[in-house]
Amino acid sequence: MKRKIYARTAVALGLLAVYWLLLPGGHNHSGDGAVVASESETAGAESGVTWYCSMTQCGVSGLPSPGKCPKCGMDLIPTDASAPKTGSREVAFTADAAKLLRVETFAARRQPVAAHVVLSGRVAEDETRRSVIAARFDGRIERLYMDHTGLRVRKGDHMADIYAPDLTLSLSTLLSALDNKSGYSILGSQDIADIRVRLLNRGLTDEQIDELLESRSMRNVFMITSPVSGVVVERQATRGQYVNEGTPLFTVADLSRV
Repeated sequence: MKRKIYARTAVALGLLAVYWLLLPGGHNHSGDGAVVASESETAGAESGVTWYCSMTQCGVSGLPSPGKCPKCGMDLIPTDASAPKTGSREVAFTADAAKLLRVETFAARRQPVAAHVVLSGRVAEDETRRSVIAARFDGRIERLYMDHTGLRVRKGDHMADIYAPDLTLSLSTLLSALDNKSGYSILGSQDIADIRVRLLNRGLTDEQIDELLESRSMRNVFMITSPVSGVVVERQATRGQYVNEGTPLFTVADLSRV
């Protein structure tokens, strides 16, 4: 009978000891029920070290003791008590971390920012500065002064010679009227001015018209000049080619701005 009582008493004491050990912080309780702080908690409180979770999504920080994160369960990380206090827009590194990251610092100041950047790309001409030189009359190309692309031209430069029998016939009629057998012109000043405008519209320059009127000489080959300055980027004309009024001969682009 006494043995049964002793056995029951031993079992009860064992269960009580296990229960006491399983209580949170049970091993830190004093005999009179007062809670005794753990060594890590005491050290943390004295040194000012707090604990935080490395997962920024949790937002857990400032805990007084180590353990698990109450949100994600990861181990808490102690803060460096010697690290300087930083604001929301500041960051601090230890000397070893700064050396490992090769951090360089300098005083902030207001100044123009410049950087050398190497890029690849394609230079294109400005389409608004592109001109097409076309034939103003029917004929056959006798000579090309600009026989390949890439040549630089200036306004008034010779581009091509065109044999134009129709234009020759019109000039013959004009010269005959100006210098008839009676010794005086049958055309008035307004008639001559109108003829000059028509010749200008056919692509002849004022210099060419003045030369024709002064020399009173016939010709059947007429020179095409460039109305603009630039670079020949396209050549549509070929020597010996028959062209009509409006046929493109050259394309000239002003490459001073691209």
